[in-house]
Amino acid sequence: AVHGSAALLCGAAYVSSPNTKRSSQSTVWRAVALAFAGWALVAAVAPFPLATLPTMLGRRLSRAFGAFSVLYAAAALSLATADQKVLRRGVARAAAAHWVAVGAKVVVERNCLREFYPAAFSRPVASVAALGTFAVALFVAAGRRENGVR
Repeated sequence: AVHGSAALLCGAAYVSSPNTKRSSQSTVWRAVALAFAGWALVAAVAPFPLATLPTMLGRRLSRAFGAFSVLYAAAALSLATADQKVLRRGVARAAAAHWVAVGAKVVVERNCLREFYPAAFSRPVASVAALGTFAVALFVAAGRRENGVR
């Protein structure tokens, strides 16, 4: 899956996944892949505090998160070309875990969130966009129904 996604990112015509007819979600998955690739770039080259926003976990993990964003982008591109149930479930679980981690941070640090995490408040549009990327990945991955069954 990663090899096929890398080939798509480079513009190659080869895809390791079998050809299937294009679903209506193909465009959404490509947009999700592009968003995650963008967050990987932000995590790698953007200055602080912008680089910390995709993870919502602070400076220590922000640069390493770029690699995870590349994996998310590869998974989303693989799902754009062929529906793979196990990969789709994995993306849904990872996006849900991210939302749980961010929610736990907000609950634990609710009284002092602005003090401990000023980056999210200094770049509110980017913060919402980062969380929105995970939300779209979660809802598209979890919302796909096959013959009325998830």
